[in-house]
Amino acid sequence: SNLSGQQGTFVGQNAGYSSTASYNTYMGSYAGQYHSTGEKNTSVGTYALKGVSATQTSADNNVAVGMSAGENIASGADNNTFVGMEAGKSNGAGDNNAYYGYSAGQNGTGSNNFFGGYYAGFSNIGNNSIQIGYRAGYKEKGSYKFYIAADSTASAFGTRTDSKLLMYGDMSNADKAN
Repeated sequence: SNLSGQQGTFVGQNAGYSSTASYNTYMGSYAGQYHSTGEKNTSVGTYALKGVSATQTSADNNVAVGMSAGENIASGADNNTFVGMEAGKSNGAGDNNAYYGYSAGQNGTGSNNFFGGYYAGFSNIGNNSIQIGYRAGYKEKGSYKFYIAADSTASAFGTRTDSKLLMYGDMSNADKAN
């Protein structure tokens, strides 16, 4: 129950329950439940952007759409977009991520990543990676990794016989022009 914030919308059991901030929209049971001071967040779905229980979360400028999208977001996790059931569920304090698809980046904790597809970037804990397609980079843990997959890349480099890894790149040694 927001007693001091302005221009907030909360719909659902315990939605925005701990919020004292402004400009938040939480729709769905427990959506934004533990967000206390984070502003300009939008979540739609049960448990979306719920936050970590027993701690009050302060994260800004996040969008989560889907059940449990961004559920365990932590303080300092700013500028993220999670679209799909369990997308970015355990993101923690990662910033500037865009995860699209069922369980995309579900266990990811890094920053500056783009994951698009069913289970894309599922276990990624690195930064600055792009993983697109069905299970692209599923077990990848490193930073600066690039995957495009049409089927499972369950092992980090798509060496399984059922893998259909279309492209892989390690961008860590690439020239970084401004």
